[in-house]
Amino acid sequence: MQAHLIRKTSITDTVIELEFELPQPVDFRPGQFARLDIGSGDWRDYTIIDLHERRVRFLVDTGTGGQGPRFADQLQPGAAVDMDIPKGDFVLGDSDSRKVMVATGTGLAPFIAMVTDAVRRRLPLSIDVIFGCRRQADDLTTRYLPQRSDSPRVAVEVFLSAEPGRDGYRAGYVTEALARECKAPEHTEYYVCGNAGMVEDVTALLTNRGARHIFTEPY
Repeated sequence: MQAHLIRKTSITDTVIELEFELPQPVDFRPGQFARLDIGSGDWRDYTIIDLHERRVRFLVDTGTGGQGPRFADQLQPGAAVDMDIPKGDFVLGDSDSRKVMVATGTGLAPFIAMVTDAVRRRLPLSIDVIFGCRRQADDLTTRYLPQRSDSPRVAVEVFLSAEPGRDGYRAGYVTEALARECKAPEHTEYYVCGNAGMVEDVTALLTNRGARHIFTEPY
């Protein structure tokens, strides 16, 4: 289908939010993505952070270079884009097991949709979000995740790799939080999204600690 860009917002120095209007409403499950035609026969996948009626929003990291980020950076409101939506099966399991979501950068996108949906539906879940970024200015959680929720219980921990820990932030990497993970990993569902190297490291660490339910979405 063909969608039209209606809003483009700078979130950080390198992350932008794109909001499109679709020609008709579509159903989706939080965690799914859309495939966008970026020209010259190339397509790129972007995870849906929100889809309500005919409005859909994505986060794009323009600092990684490449054709996809250049396309998003140059896109202006009013532009028409061919879109295949929705796609993918990186979605929350139906069990009431504890959920741990691990992300770096715009890998937070599927978890924005998942947590927002869980809070809206007041699902009786326990959700821990572990997010990594370089600087406090790069933190996406304060804008997109609820700062307090009792149903579901949501806890957010943010690690900074290029600045010292302060004001509730920790210095280091997401693997450090998982290294001390001790809450029955064999019964916990782990969802991991981010760059391929991080996903590989986290998967290996969790597997060595006895985790049995690991779901990944590298980019």
